[in-house]
Amino acid sequence: MAEKFHVGRGSYDGAGLTIFPVWSETAEITGHCWKSSHLTVGELESGATVNNLIISNNGHRPHVALEGDLFEGGQQNRVLAQGHVIARGEQREVAVACVEEGRWHGAGAHRGGSRRATYGVRTGMTSVRAREGERRANARITDDAQSEVWERIRRHEHDHGGVEGHSLIESLMQMDARRSSSFPAAAVLPGQRGVIIGIAGEIAAAEFFGSTSGLTARWDGILSAARYEAMSVPSIQTPGWAARDFAVTLQGLPVGDNLAAPITTNSPLGPVAVSSFALSFGLIHAAVFNNAHPVLAEAGANPWRD
Repeated sequence: MAEKFHVGRGSYDGAGLTIFPVWSETAEITGHCWKSSHLTVGELESGATVNNLIISNNGHRPHVALEGDLFEGGQQNRVLAQGHVIARGEQREVAVACVEEGRWHGAGAHRGGSRRATYGVRTGMTSVRAREGERRANARITDDAQSEVWERIRRHEHDHGGVEGHSLIESLMQMDARRSSSFPAAAVLPGQRGVIIGIAGEIAAAEFFGSTSGLTARWDGILSAARYEAMSVPSIQTPGWAARDFAVTLQGLPVGDNLAAPITTNSPLGPVAVSSFALSFGLIHAAVFNNAHPVLAEAGANPWRD
């Protein structure tokens, strides 16, 4: 399913982060709820496990849960590993990774919201799942993928300060509290369906949604996650031509396909990891991560890290 993208003018925050709005030519998906806060999320009734949760839809419409969504509470905070559309009245077991290594106690219920896992954490999880291939697509998160998520969180804390329980959500909240900027935040534009993220002059990641409502529901989380990655980078604006060239590159990638598992493929930027979730009526959500970008690369590859 080919997706064609059009890139708008970027918004630069003056501190290394540039956000580019993206529009798609394909029709929007309608009739779905995109707010993860409207889903009921809890531990397995048979007994809590690190890498699985139960999601229930008690609403009146199909609800969308997306790769990268954070769920707070339960025995520990988790991040969803892949996208799902949960039908009305459906209860489904889903694969998750732990993003709070230091806690294993609490209630059974989780709170969902607009928060998204940082792009470094998501890149690590997606890249490991891509190496494992389709045979692991619907299984629980493997030890290798979970270990990579924890390692990425430790790297975040090394760069920006530790938090109790190694909680990614606490790290994001800490960043939100101390980060100040005189530059206005980028806003979702009419008809906008995606975003390309430039950090320190280079394209880092991109996300695309089946509707403007889907993007809007995750917008605050996208900005917070991107700002976190840009906290300690040179104040370099990413040029518009880089985003436009990247949009052309995307048209040669399986963005818009329903991938059973993420893939890693080569691009003019270098290796990129792609996660794409679609149904017969169109794209639900896709994410593309530039594995060569210094803030997303494997340990030891970031020239801005001490």
